[in-house]
Amino acid sequence: MLVLRDRAAFSLAQKLRREGVDGACWPSVGGQLRGKARSLGEIARAGHLVPFLGAGISVSAGAPSWGQLLDRLRSGVNLKQEDADAFEGMGLLDQAGVLEQLYADQHGSRKAFGEAVAAAVDLPRYGLAPALLATLPSAGAITLNYDRLFEMACIDAQRPRTVMPENAPAVGNNWLLKLHGSVSQPESIVLTRDDYLSYHSNRDALSALVKAHLLTHHLLFVGFGLADDHFHEIVHDVRRALPNNTSKNHQMGTVLSLFQEQLQKLVWKGRLEILPMAPAPERGADSADIHTALVTAGRQLEIFLDMMAAYATDNHSYLLAPAYNQGLADDELELRRQLLALAKQDRSTGTAEVWGVLDKALRELGLSSQS
Repeated sequence: MLVLRDRAAFSLAQKLRREGVDGACWPSVGGQLRGKARSLGEIARAGHLVPFLGAGISVSAGAPSWGQLLDRLRSGVNLKQEDADAFEGMGLLDQAGVLEQLYADQHGSRKAFGEAVAAAVDLPRYGLAPALLATLPSAGAITLNYDRLFEMACIDAQRPRTVMPENAPAVGNNWLLKLHGSVSQPESIVLTRDDYLSYHSNRDALSALVKAHLLTHHLLFVGFGLADDHFHEIVHDVRRALPNNTSKNHQMGTVLSLFQEQLQKLVWKGRLEILPMAPAPERGADSADIHTALVTAGRQLEIFLDMMAAYATDNHSYLLAPAYNQGLADDELELRRQLLALAKQDRSTGTAEVWGVLDKALRELGLSSQS
């Protein structure tokens, strides 16, 4: 772990890591992944990358999978033993619908179901993946998660976000679109089949925002399994809106997957690039080997995100900061000297407007009264 005291130290550390010989700071990231981390970082630095976060990024903080969430919810109601087998045979959306009705019957209102979901996923601490994604220079982000882990990470990264739709969008603010609701508003959570079916009548404008970004930006899917029916509908509508000669090969984004998924690559060919972090466990592998493979692939994903974030860093406040000139090359030291001399030049009233622009740039490069 590298612990740094301020933004200037962070920007200098990222610069030195990027300039390391042949990716020396990320030795486990192979050639293809290294190139992808660099290109995605550069897309982010240009302001064209939008993170799309799935439940997988919350797992390291102790968040349940969808199946585990339903198991926890089931423990809060009395499901008759004679109904248990039929319940197990239902799809997950229908299981959620049954549980919602049982909560309403046994706890007095449907509100109790939303509160139980919120209690199960409202975690106090985030893991490494949300922290790394929070540092990306992205104006927007999208998630299907109910928890507040990414919002917390963004606040700690000094990049707070306006959460939609629970807060009114503010011009100029970074935003996070929570498509399926939030623990802060349990009644907004989308979990049952009825919730999905009524989505278009209640929140179609939210889907429209996702569609617009699929057309105009590069989405980065992290911890997202691509199985959500609502997302399939959104992608389908985007493809229909494109001319036939472009819709077949319009790359909408990149999916960071733990393992190689050949069939998924066929399904999403020409639309999404699926980037695996590790080979899939061998068929017939025991549970211990599968667990080891998951841990290894998850760690590789975090390292990949770290490398990508290093190339996405668009901050050079180390250049004029007073404490970090020993980390600069000779040509950078000469540029520093020239800029400091410029900052001390006499100013006239007629050049005040231009000096305002220059002063802003000099502050962004780390100029302070101590420089």
